[in-house]
Amino acid sequence: MRKWMLCAVVLCVLPALACSFSVDIGGETPESVTPEASRQVSTYATVTPAMVEASPTPMPSTPSPLLPTPTVPNWPVVLADDFDDPESGFARDSDAESQLSYEGGRYSIGVIPETHLAWSSRGGYVSDFVMEVAVSAETEVGFAGMIFRKQGELQSYAFTVTPDGQYSLMKFGQVAEMILDWRESSDIRTGAETNRLRVACVGATMTLYVNGEYLDTVRDTTFPQGEVGMIVGTLEGETHALFHFDNLRVYAATPLVPPTPTATSPAAPTATRVPASPTPTRGPTEFDPIVFASGLSPELDPDPPGMSFTYGIDKVYAVWACRGMYPGLEITHTWYHEGREVASGTFAWEEEKERGREYVSLDYPDGAPLPRGNYRLELYVGAQLLQSGTFTIQ
Repeated sequence: MRKWMLCAVVLCVLPALACSFSVDIGGETPESVTPEASRQVSTYATVTPAMVEASPTPMPSTPSPLLPTPTVPNWPVVLADDFDDPESGFARDSDAESQLSYEGGRYSIGVIPETHLAWSSRGGYVSDFVMEVAVSAETEVGFAGMIFRKQGELQSYAFTVTPDGQYSLMKFGQVAEMILDWRESSDIRTGAETNRLRVACVGATMTLYVNGEYLDTVRDTTFPQGEVGMIVGTLEGETHALFHFDNLRVYAATPLVPPTPTATSPAAPTATRVPASPTPTRGPTEFDPIVFASGLSPELDPDPPGMSFTYGIDKVYAVWACRGMYPGLEITHTWYHEGREVASGTFAWEEEKERGREYVSLDYPDGAPLPRGNYRLELYVGAQLLQSGTFTIQ
């Protein structure tokens, strides 16, 4: 696991478009969700007959082969930049610490000091979108990637990779956090080879890909919308990092729009070090595959189990075996209907034993039949997606 620290001063290169600065960062996952229900009890949002709602959860660092690759929305292109035009809207500037420039049909960002960041973004906010950009390294040090949902100076998420095949997801705000700390992936091309990064953001769910391969899914509600751009940084002991970007694409249902003015400007990141997220000393928390059913026995056995149900059913149960549990561990469940999130909830494990069985269910408060279509359930602990499953109502 790569630990890194960015420390001290803030220096703007181009306000609102480009910046470079240093700030402390440690490995921390997003805040836990406050439980809304106790064990074996689900809390659902109020719904209309046209939709149903349930609760989401984050995905594991190493995706389980049981987890199907998430579906990426098929939206039109709202931003395309091959960086052939130096007037396309990204910053062009350089100083003693960073360089941002258009070079030979690519956009380049260089960082000279250790533990330093430099970035550039374009005006125009977008909420739900898919962003892609090609990244190649000129040096063997540093990290580079995309920033998205950026607000103010640098309140944003950053999905980055390194020349030695690691990736991370960061969040910059009042403090800097590692949502996903550095981890290796064999799908990341090393050295000077080009990597194509993709992030799909729908609501609070962010799904990461590299070179067309799925990496991770997390949920975080801090920044619902913002600008997009590129970022480069150096870790402790690293200097003179240089990366190139090409073929930027943003797909969304709606065009980029100017940000909504607010009474106060967002605060810049502080130089407060974020401690590493606490990890239970027990074994890893694991969920077996989800079994869906139209009913449950008192012992939580599916009665009967199924992957397809006939229209008219007004409630579907999901049950799974779990290990590595401990009191207070929060489980978030998110339900999707035809790719759209329709319900979610969070509850806490209350028993002392580390193994057991759990369930959640999906229904309308008024008892109306669930709509026909394809459904998906995702189970999260913290920011990691531990299990998912699908069923159909015909």
